[in-house]
Formats: sequence, C-alpha cells, structure tokens
Amino acid sequence: MIILPLLYAFLSPYLATYIPGWPDHRVAYAVAGDILMLVGLFLLGGNFWYKLQALFIHEAVAVIPDKQVAS
Repeated sequence: MIILPLLYAFLSPYLATYIPGWPDHRVAYAVAGDILMLVGLFLLGGNFWYKLQALFIHEAVAVIPDKQVAS
C-alpha cells in the first residue's frame, strides 16, 4: 500500500500516455495515491510509529528485543 503510490509517482511522467484519463484526472490520481499511502502508514501499527518518532529524537537508542525460544 505504501510502495504503489511511490511507484506511480516515479513512473507516471514516463508512462503518462498509457494511464487512462491522465490529462483530465491527474489530481484525482495524486490524491488517491496520497490517501492510499496514509492508510498504509496507519496500518503499520504502533511499533512503527515509535520507530518513526525515534528518527527525530537525538537521544533515541535502538533496542532490539531478544528472540525467546519456546521450550
């Protein structure tokens, strides 16, 4: 859900003649891609948001939990 809008944004200038309704509805395509990307970000969950927040905090430390093996 996140990669599809990025691919569309990257390839649309090159493949504009093959996209149906491109000249008339390109704003609608862009808005739909933005909504799809935002929904994909919300579906990633809380752990993702904490990791994303840690990218912007200078004192943040990455903590990788150990995998516990079930006996």
